[in-house]
Amino acid sequence: MLSTQLKALLAKLPASASASDAMRSYSLAWTLHLVGDLHQPLHAIARYTAQLPDDGDDRGGNAEKGIPTTGETILLHAYWDSLFGGYSSVFGAITDAEEKFNGLENVVLPNSAKAQILDPATWAQESFELAKQNANSRL
Repeated sequence: MLSTQLKALLAKLPASASASDAMRSYSLAWTLHLVGDLHQPLHAIARYTAQLPDDGDDRGGNAEKGIPTTGETILLHAYWDSLFGGYSSVFGAITDAEEKFNGLENVVLPNSAKAQILDPATWAQESFELAKQNANSRL
């Protein structure tokens, strides 16, 4: 399960975990990737249709397409991954946010209570609930 793997990776991040720098770097990179995947609601469910009757393998919604405001047709997963840019530093993401949202004051801020939740299983459950409530009617 994704949340179990995330817990294992998170445990290796603190300097007090006595993991090597290489392991901590590896864990950080995968933590960032998996946290993003975990917050993509279609990764929290499986869809069963006439075309996918046996195992519901819709690949976490990876084959679904959407049309963002740019007007291009893009795979949902690629769109999701592109929302935060592909930057090597935080400064590129800040610049991009300022351009996309006309200043950081227009960015939707996280819910401060939810931001305190550190359990990946809770994140997965929230993603699952959002998918059940919203995704089925839109696919």
